[in-house]
Amino acid sequence: MDYVLTIINLFLEFWLTAILVHKLINRKLVINKRLLLILVFYLIFDFSLQLILSHGYVLYLLLQLASLVLIWVFFKIAVYRCIMLYSLIYVSLVSVQFLVISVLMPFVPNVSSSATGVIGNSLTLVCVLIVCTFLPLHKVYNIVDESNFTVKSFLITGYIAFMFINTRFQFETSDYLTNIMLIGIAVIVIVFVNINMFYINSKLIVQEKIITAHNEYLPVINDVISQVRSIQHDFSNQIQTIASMPFVYDNFEDISTAILEHTHMLTIMTYPSKLLSINYKLLAALVYSKAALAKEANKNLDYNVKTPMLESKVPEHILIEIVGILLDNAFEATKENDNIYLIFDQIGDKMVIITKNVGPDLTPEFSRNMFTLGFSTKSLTGERGIGMYKLKNIVQDYKGDLTITNEIIDSKTFLCFEIVV
Repeated sequence: MDYVLTIINLFLEFWLTAILVHKLINRKLVINKRLLLILVFYLIFDFSLQLILSHGYVLYLLLQLASLVLIWVFFKIAVYRCIMLYSLIYVSLVSVQFLVISVLMPFVPNVSSSATGVIGNSLTLVCVLIVCTFLPLHKVYNIVDESNFTVKSFLITGYIAFMFINTRFQFETSDYLTNIMLIGIAVIVIVFVNINMFYINSKLIVQEKIITAHNEYLPVINDVISQVRSIQHDFSNQIQTIASMPFVYDNFEDISTAILEHTHMLTIMTYPSKLLSINYKLLAALVYSKAALAKEANKNLDYNVKTPMLESKVPEHILIEIVGILLDNAFEATKENDNIYLIFDQIGDKMVIITKNVGPDLTPEFSRNMFTLGFSTKSLTGERGIGMYKLKNIVQDYKGDLTITNEIIDSKTFLCFEIVV
C-alpha cells in the first residue's frame, strides 16, 4: 500500500511542477507523448531511488536534482534560468505545503506518512490550480528574470533554506520546537548572507562603472593630446606669419586687420587644449567626444572651464553620468546650427556644472513634471523621461542642488540647468 501511495505522491508532485512551470514561462500545458514519457521516466527514476536509498537527506537532494534536470531537458532553457525557475517553483510549493500541513497537523497522527502526503499534495494541487486561474504568474517570473543580482540571490538562498526546513519536517517531525528554532536560524542566515552579497555586489558594480569609464574615455584623451600636438606645429607657423606682417603690409590698418584675423584663428586652434587643463581627465574626454558628436550633427557645443582645478566629493564616473545626461538632453532638444553651452566652475568644495540649450518657457507644470519618471519634451522614440528622473536621484543621493531657469541668448529662450555637487 505504501508503494502505491508513494507513486501517487510522485505523480501529484510532477503535475504540480509541470503546471507551475508552464504558467510561469507562459506556455500552454499540452499533454503529449513527450510529456508522458518524461512523466514515466520521472516516476521510475524517483521511485527506484526511494527503494534503494529509503529515507534520508541524500535521497531528497537527488530528487531535487532530478526535477531540476527534467525541467532543463524538457523546456531547453538556459541553466541559470532553469535554476531561478525551479527555485521560484520550490519556494512557492513549499510555502503552500506548509500552510496545508499546519491545517492538517491537528487532525492526523503522522504528517510525514505517505497517506498524509497524498492528502497534502491533493490540496496543494487545488490551491495551485486556483492561483494559476486567477493570477498572471508569468509576470512574476518576468520580474524575477529581469531583476538585479540582489533579488536573484535572495531567491536562491531562500530556496536552499526552504529545502533545509522541508527536509527537517519530513525526517525529524517529532521535535517541533527544534524545527521552529532551526527555521529562525535559517531566516537569520539568509538575511545575513544576502546583506553581505548585496554589499559585495554594490562594490563590484561601482568598480565595473569605473573600469568602463576608463576604457571608454582614456583613448579619447590620447586623441586630444595628439590634436593639440598637431596644433602646436601650426601655431608656430602662425606666430612666424604674424612676426613677418610688418614687412608685408605698408600701413597700420592692413597690419591690424591681418593680426586680428590670425589671432582669431589662434583662439580657435587652441580651443581643444582647454580640456587638458581640467584635472578630471575622463570628464574632459567625455566633453571632447560630445563636442565631436555635436559637430557631426551640425550643432555647436561651446564649453568653458572657469576653474581648471575642479573639486567634488562625487566620484568621477558619477560626474560623467551627470554631464552625459545633461548633454544628451541638450542634443535631443536642439536643432541644427543651434548652440549648446557647457560651463564648469567651483563654489567652495563643490563643482558647478551648467548647461544651456534652446528650450521652452518654464511653467509651474513643466517645472513640477520635468524630473518625473516618464515625462519628456523629446521625441517619442526610445525610452522617455528616464534621464532627467535619474539625474534628480543622483543629485539627491549626493546632497547636491539642481535648479532650472530660463535665459535669453541672441533673442532665443534657453533652458539652463545648474547642478552643484
